[in-house]
Amino acid sequence: MCAGCGQGAAAPVATHPVRTVAARMPAPRMPVIAGGSAAERTLLRRIVRAMCPAQITRLTIAPASPQWHPVRPGDVGLMAMTAPVAPHHENTLGEWESMVVGGAFRDRSAALGLPRVVVVGNPRESGRVTGGPIHPPSRLPDWPGTGHG
Repeated sequence: MCAGCGQGAAAPVATHPVRTVAARMPAPRMPVIAGGSAAERTLLRRIVRAMCPAQITRLTIAPASPQWHPVRPGDVGLMAMTAPVAPHHENTLGEWESMVVGGAFRDRSAALGLPRVVVVGNPRESGRVTGGPIHPPSRLPDWPGTGHG
């Protein structure tokens, strides 16, 4: 006999059906997208819709600063603002999401002939992201509405 099992009698089995209730998750919130051209904002919206980042609250496309030398005329940067977290904590998920969105934006911008994305950042860190576009393997599905795989 196990401790806590009673006097050895089998526990009664419930005879009523188990009911499952589906929890409603809040719909993902689209971050505010600012700056850049209409084509750049449209592309960024498509990327964000496909990824559904949970921690990015704002994305801003702006001309790349000369501090990121060498910068060509027309080069841009993407800055992501992330959701606030508790004091003395970092929003590492938001930082990761900003780098993923930024990399996709860099690659898709190059594929579509949009201005070159040279910097991606968030309030804690920024980095140069040039070096040529990274083309995904051909076996990946096409992104809806872009015509590029």
